[in-house]
Amino acid sequence: MKIKLIKLAQELDTSISDIAKFLTENGYEVIENANETLDDVTADFVRDNLVANVLQNESVVEHKTNEPHSLMPFYTKHDPLELKIIEAASVKTKFIERIIGYTEFKWNYSIYRYKGTCSKPIPFDVFDEVICGILLRRKVTFEELGNILGLRVEEDIAEHKILTDAINSLVNDDIIVKEENYYVFSDEGLARVDRGTKLSTYEKDFDIYIDKVGDIKENTRNIFSQLRSEKMGQNIKEHDSPLTFEQIQDYAIDQAPEVHFPANDFVLQKCEFKNISMRQASVWVVLLENFRDKTLRALVYDEESNQIIDELSNALSANEPLKNNLFKRMIEESKENEFRMEFTSEEKSELQIEEEKSLIAQQETYDKAIECNDIRTAEQIKLQLRSEKRFFGSLEFEVELKRLFDDTKGDLWVISPWIGKKTRYRIPFFERYMKKGGRVFVAYSKPEKEDDIMADPKQLMRLQELECKYNNFYLFQLPVFHYKYVFLQNVDRPLFYSGSYNILSYFATPDNVRNEQMSKFDWSEEVQISVFQPIMVQFGMKYIEDAKQKMQKIISETPESISYSKINAFAALKFDKLLPFVGQGSEELDKSYKQLVDMQSEHVAILKKQFISSELKNLKLRISKLDNSLSGITERRKIYDTINELKILYPDIADKEQFKELQVMLKDSATNNINNMSFGFKKNKHR
Repeated sequence: MKIKLIKLAQELDTSISDIAKFLTENGYEVIENANETLDDVTADFVRDNLVANVLQNESVVEHKTNEPHSLMPFYTKHDPLELKIIEAASVKTKFIERIIGYTEFKWNYSIYRYKGTCSKPIPFDVFDEVICGILLRRKVTFEELGNILGLRVEEDIAEHKILTDAINSLVNDDIIVKEENYYVFSDEGLARVDRGTKLSTYEKDFDIYIDKVGDIKENTRNIFSQLRSEKMGQNIKEHDSPLTFEQIQDYAIDQAPEVHFPANDFVLQKCEFKNISMRQASVWVVLLENFRDKTLRALVYDEESNQIIDELSNALSANEPLKNNLFKRMIEESKENEFRMEFTSEEKSELQIEEEKSLIAQQETYDKAIECNDIRTAEQIKLQLRSEKRFFGSLEFEVELKRLFDDTKGDLWVISPWIGKKTRYRIPFFERYMKKGGRVFVAYSKPEKEDDIMADPKQLMRLQELECKYNNFYLFQLPVFHYKYVFLQNVDRPLFYSGSYNILSYFATPDNVRNEQMSKFDWSEEVQISVFQPIMVQFGMKYIEDAKQKMQKIISETPESISYSKINAFAALKFDKLLPFVGQGSEELDKSYKQLVDMQSEHVAILKKQFISSELKNLKLRISKLDNSLSGITERRKIYDTINELKILYPDIADKEQFKELQVMLKDSATNNINNMSFGFKKNKHR
């Protein structure tokens, strides 16, 4: 469906001239007119690139800085589950801990259902208040109480029953008792009078949740009832309750206070066991390595609430055998994904040891600030460490990379030998980054062996679509390499991240375990020359050569007769996609780029020459057909206007021989026509 320029300008909150200029600079033919229509492909190109192009060229940028803004995670509905898990865990991670990995875990629990007979407090009615008020003064007999209330209990059967029922209600609730024909308060009666309540008996079904993994006792029902769970088989009916009546009462205080909460006079009198429902809750377990204490800590993440559950985390952390099994499982599972852990005989490097010592010292300083309730200092330490953190585990780096996407707007290079399936998680971040004006560069390696698959076909196709869709996305397959780099440029603080290995301090096996990590460094001349420049040059040559081929194609398809507007459109072509590679210290790139620009200039000169030659030829033909008629006079004026336009457009042609010849022809034509007109006039006068 086509859209008018005016409508698209309103949609993007920009001007028609900005859209027309942008399209012309990118090789599209468009007339700057409100009613000019664009097809879907062209309109989408404008939507995807115009705003980013404007933001790229801003001198002052809102997202220019790459300093941390907030320690709390920023989630969107588009963020992958994996990133939400790691980001939530990062908030809970201490300075002396590293995220090792995560795995899905089925947490078993049971629901015991009972039918309970319970009593609960209800307010005194009028009779209760009056009777208790009398007994507060003195003990009374049944007859005395009737006389005080004005009831004829000895003569009227109905009134006798009314008082009997009222007294029995208080007796049954153990508020009053009868002693030697007198009614008095029981031991508990006075306390109930103060509260103004008596007990009502009722029956109610209730559930008790029993944790089968960590044996947590508090908040059990609230935790498990909120988790995504599945029922394991049919309900189990047994004759005997797995819990004693005292245990049931203890659990009910926390899980079913509506049937048993003595502090508020809710009392479970007795209960009947009905059945057991076996359940499994789906959660994610994140393991943290504490390199100071050489221990593991577990965090349990719930996908539904997008939160770490502290009670389950503490329970699992206390279960050493289960933690060790999960750790071994993570090592095995990592063999099938991009974030591998593996056994090794390597020891920690001096650099890793020094970094860990520094973090241990910072943790102690932070803990002291918390003990002294110095929250401001504690938060400053957190922010400082986040900014200065140098080493990131493979999973932690996904959070760091997301922070770069969220907090910066520059040139972000992601260099890895493979394009794996997890690339699908990064593509939404790529697009958000580009739409705010940043550039994204992605490189992967050519295969070392013929049968090596370096890119997941589906994800590679999606990246290739981004390359076609966005002017600020770059994709290239470099010659064989094995490193992992991330470059952040064109920001206040350029950064360089390099992949290496980290040795874990926690030993669940006789061998050491290592996993990948990314190390962060400030930009340096050595990084610029030795690491970045060779990669940048290869990228640049690809895109400059692509631009040359497109230029040659345009030149070869240029018709012999071309309009002035098309010459202008060709001359206005810009090479914004190549700007990251120009003036970056590479003579090879600058030379190749100059060849491209010269190719454009030379062809523009040729087109102008062809256009002028065609225009002059056409003007000569028009001059040769001039006569002294009224239409001839009008045509002569048009020719004069065209010549003046040519003088303005091409001021250097005024001295050309062809142009001089044209001027002479027009002058002679005017003289001849004047003579013809004069001769005709004299002849008429002679007659």
